[in-house]
Amino acid sequence: PALMPEKMALEHIVSWSRPGDLIFDPFCGAATTCKTALLNHRRYLGFEVHEPYYELALRRMRDAQEEYRRRLDAWLVGA
Repeated sequence: PALMPEKMALEHIVSWSRPGDLIFDPFCGAATTCKTALLNHRRYLGFEVHEPYYELALRRMRDAQEEYRRRLDAWLVGA
């Protein structure tokens, strides 16, 4: 098992979608695509059937949601 580099996911997401678009990953693994989509103002939908990856994806998405909220709070305070 290996994580997809976040930079690779980022380049594809920002090149092929706009903020608010839905990013679909039918084999999301550890949720790199979903995490990157969220942090770049996209909606996301990912599926994972392998339980260890699913558990890892849940943890990573919880962390990503907290980071997203911190970024929004910082932006709102700075606005």
